[in-house]
Amino acid sequence: MNLTARSNRQSPSDVLKKWGKCGLLIAPLMLTGCQLSIQKPDLSSENQAKFYIQALTRGQEAYYKANGSFATSPDKMGIDLNLETPDYVYDVVSEEATGRVIMTATARAEDKHSYAGIVTVKPNENGVEAVMNLCQTEQPSPVPPVFPAQSIPGQELDCPPGSVPVN
Repeated sequence: MNLTARSNRQSPSDVLKKWGKCGLLIAPLMLTGCQLSIQKPDLSSENQAKFYIQALTRGQEAYYKANGSFATSPDKMGIDLNLETPDYVYDVVSEEATGRVIMTATARAEDKHSYAGIVTVKPNENGVEAVMNLCQTEQPSPVPPVFPAQSIPGQELDCPPGSVPVN
């Protein structure tokens, strides 16, 4: 009597053949349903100013974490930025004595908002950390938000009167 054990297991190549055919039918449906949508931000002048201030502020935060000091210009952070455009003038003011840096986007026209970003140093259990906030004028204005010269503890990142946080 010849007893041969027969396994119900399929070889890997059989499984690949079976699923490969199915995959060929489903792949186009999956690919069209899962398109990756990467969009360049709308860089109208106000959105561009907001984008630049966000980039400068986040750049300063990262620069401080890496170097223990603030950068005095976008170039030092590796950000290639034209500081004067037809609609905005950008400025970076590092205040090492107060442990903060302020970046501004000043509108050249009265019908556009102006922006300011602040990065300040706060003590934590590991020493210090850099924290940030972005503000825009509540109404269109050629004057950017002005942070007080003397920070009030606990309110260093609050937007000044006449401005609101940028989302």
